[in-house]
Amino acid sequence: MNKFLVYIFVVILVGCTNEPAPTFESIKSNYNNHEETFSKLAEYACRLGEEKELIGYLPNDDRYTKNTTLDSYLSIIGGKNVLYKKNKNGTCSLSIYIWGIGFAGSGQSYRYKYQIENPSVYDVKKHTKEAIIKSKSKGQSDRKLEYKGVFNGWYFSHKYS
Repeated sequence: MNKFLVYIFVVILVGCTNEPAPTFESIKSNYNNHEETFSKLAEYACRLGEEKELIGYLPNDDRYTKNTTLDSYLSIIGGKNVLYKKNKNGTCSLSIYIWGIGFAGSGQSYRYKYQIENPSVYDVKKHTKEAIIKSKSKGQSDRKLEYKGVFNGWYFSHKYS
């Protein structure tokens, strides 16, 4: 009985606190409006990662030393956290969580990603909402984000399971 009550509470809590998914157009617009901040964030977070001072960071979480610079950058672009990874070729890769919904292993998440290895290129036929639902499979798509026609390593990543 207690597990059932916890389950009902979680379902209600998740259902009441979900913000709507941003559209790709709003994500692109946010990137274009704040491209300078994205560039500064990439430079700063990659430097911290190289200096072994950053693997992951979540603002307002006592497990992490407060970093007001990261807090500011994430706030400006609407990011919830940042993860650093060193690619096989030695370059820096970042993942910035911006939105997600899910329960018990299935759901969706949106991220800004920087210099990712092996992006899963967005395919309009394969990655439509209808095609994803019909396939019932896990997957990911990555769309390049450009500023004034120039690609600077940033992607919009949609993961679904």
